[in-house]
Amino acid sequence: VFPAPRSAHNQTLDSRNKCGAADPYSKTGSSTGLGDGEYCGVGCLGEACLYYQIGCYAGCPTCSLTGKDLYPTQHDLDLADHCKPIEPTLGGGDPAHERELRTHNVDGLSKRGDWTKVNPWRAPGTAGRGNPDFQPCGVNSGGRAEFSNPPTTAKDVPKAGPGTALPPVGSGPIWTRGTTVEAAWALYANHAGGYSYRLCKVSEDGSAPTEACFQQTPLNFVGTETEIRYTDASKASVKIPAVTTSAGTYPKGSMWRKNPVPMCNCDLGYDCFNFDDTVEAHGDDKDMFQAYNKTNFHPGQTSSLCPSGVQFPSAVDEALGAAPYMPGGKMTGSAFDYMMVDKLKVPTEISAGEYVLSWRWDCEETPQVWNSCADLTVA
Repeated sequence: VFPAPRSAHNQTLDSRNKCGAADPYSKTGSSTGLGDGEYCGVGCLGEACLYYQIGCYAGCPTCSLTGKDLYPTQHDLDLADHCKPIEPTLGGGDPAHERELRTHNVDGLSKRGDWTKVNPWRAPGTAGRGNPDFQPCGVNSGGRAEFSNPPTTAKDVPKAGPGTALPPVGSGPIWTRGTTVEAAWALYANHAGGYSYRLCKVSEDGSAPTEACFQQTPLNFVGTETEIRYTDASKASVKIPAVTTSAGTYPKGSMWRKNPVPMCNCDLGYDCFNFDDTVEAHGDDKDMFQAYNKTNFHPGQTSSLCPSGVQFPSAVDEALGAAPYMPGGKMTGSAFDYMMVDKLKVPTEISAGEYVLSWRWDCEETPQVWNSCADLTVA
């Protein structure tokens, strides 16, 4: 991915430690506590897979940084400072545009009804708004110290510490005001939703960038396509239609883009029809594994990743599932042998200097906001 995120600072370490030896998301099968590499051995760009905030809800300033239940409960909302989520704003009140932007339970086929309506993507940018403590570069392992990584280098932030404490990874690229530039993100574990890019100028006093600062300079997407580009230059890239919106977003008018990779067609988004809760503790309700009665496959399309179907039609047949790099399509092998490349416009009205770029992903399947921050120069 590029520009290189700060959380990639330890990517050159031994693969066992790229994410931390005791990462709970890696299945551990030895007395050493080293994982089998589910996250740590796949070229995960250091700890870039692990900077996010959990317990974030639409319109609520505080993320609880706790809980992994798939279906939000009143207890979950109470943990987030007695959160009272706002009604969905996605699509700006246009039902057709909202449906086009939806990524999970799009057709309302879940037995639980519209249970994702409180999750961040349903009101893009509003989770954490107005909270000076919201972390625009994410939090180590979501905020839970027990989910956090052991130290792998002296540069690591404390367990459950903020990503803003990470140092820059090199000097970063030079972007010129008024020009069109490229930025890329990659996906390991899909949680649906959509994303935006924002800039914050590095402060003269060295203080950490804030969410309020990033909200002052959201970047506009250029064009109507996202390019799937492979790290193997011999593979031809693929351009897919991008679904972009500035309706119902926060800050008002900021541009957000839909995650184009559909999950499988059940509430959990993977293992549909397979009641197996060994990967993540999302609860023990079998409803989450019940496949919807609509496949959303293109004519003749099948998938070993999502045999029962997907949440919405995929732009390319191989780009689907909770872990789209897995066997079942052309995106196989390393999780990051491909990336999603977008074109962005560098504002003309900002001053030259050193900046931090924040990529913010508001999820729809889960109450999570993921972030990566990178350093660059604006000329």
